[in-house]
Amino acid sequence: MAALGAALMLLAGCSSTPGPSATTTPSRPVGTSSPTATTPSPSVVASSPSATATPSPSSTAACTAANAFGDALASFKDDLQAGAAVADVRAARDQMVKALTALNGAPGDVSPAHLDALKAAETRLDTAVKGIADDDTLAEALGSLNQDASTVQAALSDVLADISC
Repeated sequence: MAALGAALMLLAGCSSTPGPSATTTPSRPVGTSSPTATTPSPSVVASSPSATATPSPSSTAACTAANAFGDALASFKDDLQAGAAVADVRAARDQMVKALTALNGAPGDVSPAHLDALKAAETRLDTAVKGIADDDTLAEALGSLNQDASTVQAALSDVLADISC
C-alpha cells in the first residue's frame, strides 16, 4: 500500500519520501484527500479528452488500412520461399496492391513523404515481382525480393508511427 502511495506521489510530482500523506492518501475516502493528492486529477482529466480524441474515425480508418497492408506484406513475405510458385507470390503481391490502394484512400494524418516512400518501395517490389517469368523459380530472385519487402516494411513502420496505431 505504501508503494502505491509513493507511486501516486511520484506521478503527482511530489517527493517519493514516504510520509504521513503518502501512506494515508490512498486510504482516504473520496473528497477528503489532501490538496497534494488531488493535484494529478485535473491533469489526468485534461489529458483524457485528448487521448480519447486521438483515435478519431479518420485515424481508425487509416490504422485499419495500414494494418491490412501490413498483413498483406506479412503474407507476401511468408510466400517468399525457394520452392514457392510464382503465381502464389503474385497473388500475395496483388493483395498488397489492394491494401495500399485502400490505405491511400483512408483519411488520416499520414505524412505525405512517408506515404510516398511507402508507395515507391511497394512499386519497386511490384516491378520486381512482375519481372519474374511464369516458368522461373524464385530461388534467383529471393534475395532481392526479400530486400525489397524489408524496404516496404520500414516505410510502413514510418506510416504506422504517423497515425499512432
